[in-house]
Amino acid sequence: MSNILQSDIWARFQESNGHTVIRKSGNGWSYLATVEGGATGRYLYSPYGPVASSAVAFDEALASLKEEAAKLRCLFVRIEPTESAIWGDQDAAAFLARRGAVLAPRQVQPSHTQIIDLSGTEDEIIKGMISGYRTRHRNIHKKGVTVEASTNPSDMSILFGFLEETAERNGFNRQHDDYLMQAARVLMPAGAASLYIAKLAGENGESTPIAAAFVYDSDDTRTYALRHRAGGSAGSRVGRFHEVQEVLRRRVRGVPGYLGCAGHLAGLPRLHPGVQGSSCGLRCSGKGEGKGSVLPLSLTTSGAPIWVGSES
Repeated sequence: MSNILQSDIWARFQESNGHTVIRKSGNGWSYLATVEGGATGRYLYSPYGPVASSAVAFDEALASLKEEAAKLRCLFVRIEPTESAIWGDQDAAAFLARRGAVLAPRQVQPSHTQIIDLSGTEDEIIKGMISGYRTRHRNIHKKGVTVEASTNPSDMSILFGFLEETAERNGFNRQHDDYLMQAARVLMPAGAASLYIAKLAGENGESTPIAAAFVYDSDDTRTYALRHRAGGSAGSRVGRFHEVQEVLRRRVRGVPGYLGCAGHLAGLPRLHPGVQGSSCGLRCSGKGEGKGSVLPLSLTTSGAPIWVGSES
């Protein structure tokens, strides 16, 4: 399963934001890393990387990352390995600790995600959803709600409006419009991002946006980025209907995997009790058993602490 954060198009996006991007590969390993930080110190960050097929390959990738960090005078390397083939039957945290890893004080990416298998038919996927969502999916058209997929960056203004409204309502610091817009400008033309817009038909026949969701696409996986809806009764009508559409339309494109951040997406069942109410969810495989191993996230260069991402 490929990850867009380790892809060529993500490298292009990061470079367009002015980041120094490092890409290296070897026998059974590869990584994309960016130089982060500022006047107080810089570090090398490999989101959901490095990618490695074994412990030996991982060690080679880590040595390369440390070497590059030293050249760039970075204080530490932050990594987020996710492949279980790296540590095999060993405990992931213990495996990284033996290489000098220390749990990071702050999480960058979710340390656990839910993975939904889209290899089945549309009926099979819908059957795996919670009954309430199945009913809403099948009947939502009766309420005048439709969903459109857009690859036009200018439509991101719809999402920004809902994002601002949600931030004010719930009191959190929102992502900047410039970052998300640049992501859309780079990724959408390459077929690596889409915006799903739910609209409600009015009595005059005109449709008004009531929710929007932004997703990233790699070769075989859709990554759920963020979703926001209008407040009030209009927004509540859509529920997570458009998330169901994201899943089904991704399947129509012939892509077998869906990667969603945070545990409960598109009405699919919670695959592990720990997902419910969790801010970072739990990584699971398909619609079957949850694989609840903690994925520690981050390392340092030699001579500096090695950070591993926090779950809090």
